[in-house]
Order: sequence, then C-alpha cells, then structure tokens
Amino acid sequence: MGHALPEGVSAWPEVLVAKVGQPIELIKTQAPLLTIARGTTLIADFPQCDILILHFATSIGWPEIHRRFQKYFVHAPNPQTTFHLPPYLSERKRKRGPKLLKRLLRAFVKYLAFPFGLYKPRNNINDLDDQIHTALSIAQQKALVVVWLQHNALMVNRLYIERKTYRPFYDKVISTIKELQQPQVSLLELPDEFMIEENFLWDGVHLSPLGHQRCAELVAAHLALSE
Repeated sequence: MGHALPEGVSAWPEVLVAKVGQPIELIKTQAPLLTIARGTTLIADFPQCDILILHFATSIGWPEIHRRFQKYFVHAPNPQTTFHLPPYLSERKRKRGPKLLKRLLRAFVKYLAFPFGLYKPRNNINDLDDQIHTALSIAQQKALVVVWLQHNALMVNRLYIERKTYRPFYDKVISTIKELQQPQVSLLELPDEFMIEENFLWDGVHLSPLGHQRCAELVAAHLALSE
C-alpha cells in the first residue's frame, strides 16, 4: 500500500508496471489491516488474470488492543490502527516531548494489557493453515501464476512483546506456503538485505519510496526467474 508516500510517488505495483512496460495491464485492489481471511474475499472478487500477486502485510499476527483500553489510543476515527506508531517523526523539537510521553503511555498500557490477553492478535495461529489453503485455492482459479509476497516489519521501534507475538505468525505463514509451493504457486519473501531502515517509513511497517522501488525490482526478478 502507498500509505504516507509523498504526493506523486508510486507504490510498487505501479513502479513494476512502469518498469516492465506494455502490454501489461495492472488491476489492483487493497485494504488496510488485510488478514488472510479478509483477503480471501478480495481474491474471490478479482477478475481472471495471467499473474496474481498477493501482498499480505504484517496485520496477520500483529497484536490488537482490547476495546476497554482503546481510549488511551484513539486519536483518529479508526481505533484498530491508531495505537500503532505514526509513520514519521516530527521535525519540530517542541513536539518531541509530548510524542515521547504518548509513546511511553502506549507502551505501558500494552505491557499492562498483554498478560491478561487484552493485547493479542485478532487471528488464531492454528487457523492459518486452513486460511492459506483457502486463499491459494481460490487464487489458483483466478490466475495461471500466483505469487504470495509476504511482507515483513522492521522491528527497531517495536516493543519486545510485539516482536515476540508477531514472529510465530510470520514463521507459520512462511512454512505453510513453502509446503504448498508448486509450478503455479510461489513464495516471495523480503530478503534479509531488504530489511534496512531506508526501505521503510519510521513506523517500520510501511515502505518508503526507495522501499517501493526495491520491492518492484524483487517482484520483477522473481517473475523472470519463474518464467
């Protein structure tokens, strides 16, 4: 997703099409906090195509705060996303103090809620197998080639409990898809050399303009190798 990109900067699908050129037609749909279960509905509504790239983000295993604690985080209309760190740091020093206090408050509430099961992923890790099987089964009916691009987060600004919670979900998705790989279906991970700060916004989740450029290069190389 092109979240927080400067005006006029393209996300990686548009960069990929510009790189490949004609006669490629891009059909793109996206949704915030895209879990596999919610993504399956989008796949089912997708038209027939030659190549279908499924780019799932980090919300698969990211913990979500319970509604009783949301009053500490809600500063925007969507309570599911507002507890995440903002995608940029303020340049104005006078704002850094209040922002630091807000981050400390968020961290305190997360650590307080976690032992009581009030800060946990919305997904059950035991359901991932069935969800991935269903998503790929529908995707294979839509396209000749299916690429599962699994996003990853740069954890430099994340709490220990967030890193500890997220990693098993990520590993589970990767291992399941590797078992299901076949000529029609392939997995594309962000490699270790991609996981550097310049490829991400400050939140460590969304890609920077350079990150989108490099992501497009990864997809282009992957498709060339799988031809």
